[in-house]
Amino acid sequence: MAVSADRVLAGVKRRAVVPTNQVTLDDDDILDLIDDVIKVHVVPLIDSVNGEFFVTSELTALVASQSNYDIPYRAIARGIRDLKIKNTTSGDVRNAPYIEPEDIHLYIDTALNFGHYFKGDQIYMVPDVPSTFSATESLEIWYKIRPSSLIKLTNAAKVTS
Repeated sequence: MAVSADRVLAGVKRRAVVPTNQVTLDDDDILDLIDDVIKVHVVPLIDSVNGEFFVTSELTALVASQSNYDIPYRAIARGIRDLKIKNTTSGDVRNAPYIEPEDIHLYIDTALNFGHYFKGDQIYMVPDVPSTFSATESLEIWYKIRPSSLIKLTNAAKVTS
């Protein structure tokens, strides 16, 4: 049986003995409290037992003359786990190692060595415009995805196919 946010909300109200006519917390406030508990307590517990549970990947097309790319917005702690360069035609994968920002100057003059560093909420590729990348290559960003927020069924759309 699937558990919906409405069912969880009803269970919380029943266990907390919340009167139906109270005005302190509406349903959205209670769902926000549950979301906070999930993010602060449940996610770290699951991650400590099964570190791979939230891991996912996403392909981002490499764009000529673009050296910075956004970190996925649902990445836990706005961080990534790994970065690879994937050829979408052949399936070949190359590592794009992390480079300390103070060591960038070691990679600027060569097209053979490349990597990435972080600045704010973005991933920067080094060298700026890597000449070794082709149009068929994409960034394969591996990260831990944050769970979705809970919403009431009345605010959700039904997927039929």
